[in-house]
Amino acid sequence: MGNALSNFTTRVYNLTLSSFNGALDAADVMADFEKLELQSYSSAHCRGTINNVFVVDGDDLGQELNIIISDKPDTTPPVLGTEGAAVTITDADATTILGVYNIPVANYTDLVSSQVAKPDVSAPIPFNVARNYLYIGVQGITGGATTTSGLTLRFTVTIEN
Repeated sequence: MGNALSNFTTRVYNLTLSSFNGALDAADVMADFEKLELQSYSSAHCRGTINNVFVVDGDDLGQELNIIISDKPDTTPPVLGTEGAAVTITDADATTILGVYNIPVANYTDLVSSQVAKPDVSAPIPFNVARNYLYIGVQGITGGATTTSGLTLRFTVTIEN
């Protein structure tokens, strides 16, 4: 029986979403799945853990969100649905969801012209993918106005090299 030795690197990745611009109804798709590029020593494989996510709301809207993580194994992203409309994810794409971070309205801190927030519960989400990216989608739970680039997600990720 052999022993494996691994090195771990923790990094922060920013993903500024190109989200729906307009009014959302409750539980609509705010941003369909977008690629979160990860750095790994191997171009063919990436294993690690999402430790935390932090929301930077540059539009100062403070909406409840579900941040959805997918490890779909090919280059065609999963589809959460049309931005600005109800979620219409297929069963096949739903089976690639690794986890969801909920950001409740009460967790936002107002910074005058912007807001920041963290999940109520920040459980680690492990991943083991045959490429160097994950897919991230956002569902707006409370509804309301949105803009095209006011939301940045900051992921703290530990990569096993």
